[in-house]
Amino acid sequence: GLSANVAPLVPHGTVRLFVMGQSTVKPSKAELEQMKSLVEEAMTAGAVGFSSGLEYSPGMYADEDELVALAAVSAKHGGIYASHIRNRGEQFKEAVEEALSICRRAGLPGQLSHLAPRPYAPDGTFDHVLEMVNRAREEENLTVGIDTFPDEWGPGMVVALLPPWVYEGERQEVLQRLESPETVEKCRDHFSDPTNYLLRLGGLEKFYLSSSIAHPELVGKNFVEIGHMFNCDPVECIFRLVLADGVDFYNVMLRHIFATRLELEKLLMDPYCSIESDGVVTATDGPLSNFTMNRSSFGYTIRFIEEYVIHRNIFSLEEAIRKMTSLPADSAGLS
Repeated sequence: GLSANVAPLVPHGTVRLFVMGQSTVKPSKAELEQMKSLVEEAMTAGAVGFSSGLEYSPGMYADEDELVALAAVSAKHGGIYASHIRNRGEQFKEAVEEALSICRRAGLPGQLSHLAPRPYAPDGTFDHVLEMVNRAREEENLTVGIDTFPDEWGPGMVVALLPPWVYEGERQEVLQRLESPETVEKCRDHFSDPTNYLLRLGGLEKFYLSSSIAHPELVGKNFVEIGHMFNCDPVECIFRLVLADGVDFYNVMLRHIFATRLELEKLLMDPYCSIESDGVVTATDGPLSNFTMNRSSFGYTIRFIEEYVIHRNIFSLEEAIRKMTSLPADSAGLS
């Protein structure tokens, strides 16, 4: 069964939300101790490491010291630190250095997830990042794994297109905010001068709905197309889609171009790069059929072998299997 094949990580975001909610400030000493206690509990219960997602809320509010303190609990149990790093655009190098620094200071192996650069990352940045990681391995003997899903298309939450203040607090508070016409108007400036990591990828015609309980008939259409169908502009369309799923608004998902094919394949070719899905546990029927985070949730292993082994002959079958089995097992400390 599935349970025999799961090696869970304890997620920073869940721990921080439990202790601090959507707070944007540093934890107090008492809050940090409570978070450390929760990580300790999870590691004792069988988690293989501590993970973070720093490009979005609530992980974006954590500083390096907070993450080191929590990662050190994982280190005490022989665990790893796995991270969706803080930035893969203009501050790509700084974000990788932060991740490496956390591993050094906490004294544990690292895993840098879906490490492909955003399409707007400066030229040459990715080569420098790979050099940084390799140098840490070779000169410092730091154990660092990297991974990616073998697809140019990546997932995101539709609500993450909005500024973070919109979805701070409890879900009912967020819904009240989303229902306010004033919130829609305040957000228009956010879309006209985007700094959001998703909006940097392009206009709203670049984002396609991938999961919606209320509107499954719209899956596969972009937000400009959906706006035409709703007879509203794309910004208002986002609010309508999110509100339609009520308290499940976080499950309204989109897909977008995650990386260029050239950079993605450069990452795949790295001998330390594992193949991952960046997906969720889902199903074709029952309660889990309502949520599809990413098309890589289904069949990513087969697609990887079909494209990169059978059709394009980039990897041998043995190397492809290694990237999906023993390599990630090594990275997680399972072998």
